[in-house]
Amino acid sequence: MEKINILITAASRKVALVRGFVELKNHFDYAGNVIAVDCEPLSPALHFADKFYLVPLIEDKNYFSFIDKIIKKEKIRLVIPTMDLELPLWGERIDEYEKEGVIIACSGKKAAEISNDKIKTYEFFKSLFLMTPETFTKEEILKEKNLSFPLFIKPRFGRGSINCYKVRDKEELLFYLKRIKEPIVQEYIKGQEFTVDLISDFNNDVLSIVPRKRLTVRAGISDRGQTFYSEKIINSVIKIAKELNIKGPANIQGFLKDGGEIYFTEINPRFSGGIQLTKAAGVNFMEILLKLVAGEKIKPFIGEFERGLYMSSYEDSVFLREKDLKG
Repeated sequence: MEKINILITAASRKVALVRGFVELKNHFDYAGNVIAVDCEPLSPALHFADKFYLVPLIEDKNYFSFIDKIIKKEKIRLVIPTMDLELPLWGERIDEYEKEGVIIACSGKKAAEISNDKIKTYEFFKSLFLMTPETFTKEEILKEKNLSFPLFIKPRFGRGSINCYKVRDKEELLFYLKRIKEPIVQEYIKGQEFTVDLISDFNNDVLSIVPRKRLTVRAGISDRGQTFYSEKIINSVIKIAKELNIKGPANIQGFLKDGGEIYFTEINPRFSGGIQLTKAAGVNFMEILLKLVAGEKIKPFIGEFERGLYMSSYEDSVFLREKDLKG
């Protein structure tokens, strides 16, 4: 079988993801080279790949020209988009690349557009009759007469935890409304924050779902976590994945309240930042994708993972010289 070479975009700090794909070469003869790209030569994940390239920002009109040259030169068969901003652009190109024998591990444009827009995400959860924090635009919240604090404010089109704040009173609310671009204001939910990693095959059949508690979160990424089982969460996530036509990896976020109520808050049709915990719990999404591209049929094994497994991450460093930054 021809080697399956893999391209990971916006590699940045996603060391666990790059490592996960590189490790497959030790177990599968058809696992090829892992190529990583980013716009910043000091991005640590670049230096764990077999090879890397520097590319323009996703907003640059020449971005895909650079990417296409890399795909052709490196004989790429599987592309892993990792950044929210690029997902709609890859989503609308899936069929085009498939004709060239290149699989894009992301869902379509619809899923990306819903997930990148907090108002559309809120409306989507409501349409499925799933509990989600009440959400208001700037104009709507300013008309509300009986506000109940605390509230939560964040950008409508933001990512990570950038410009996300708990709002304790009207003075704080007005302060942040002036400073955050296109803000939305949400009901503040107190409970255990969680992420659910899921992966579907390219026919939208859900193969695996692994819920995990986000015990400590830094810069929007789970630093400490623990896998857990919830049939109610798993069934809801299946519903979300089917409705959005999820293909490949995705993660869903929310809160589990003490009374058992589940509030869903975010959809990310891409690999999560804490995918290493799911892998350690016995579900290797990277291996699953490789096998799917190789043509293997995988039966769903939902709920089959190690429950109660903790993850505690720590900082590490990569040391580089000038020559290491050139790709």
